[in-house]
Amino acid sequence: VTSADAKEPDPDRARANKHIEFAELHLKAGDLAEALVQYEKAIALSKEPLLLYKKEICNEKLSREAEAIRL
Repeated sequence: VTSADAKEPDPDRARANKHIEFAELHLKAGDLAEALVQYEKAIALSKEPLLLYKKEICNEKLSREAEAIRL
């Protein structure tokens, strides 16, 4: 394997991973709004389909919370 064959780390992917990590922490803490923001930032960097799913879970939970507050 030559140095040309070695793949350089993707800086966008590394930044996306940090946003995912922060999103998971906020999600566990119950801060859905900030988790959603972090997932959106990660999606902008990585386009990973699983993140879209996690983002929608946050959206659904936030919608349910808003509905409960209105009641």
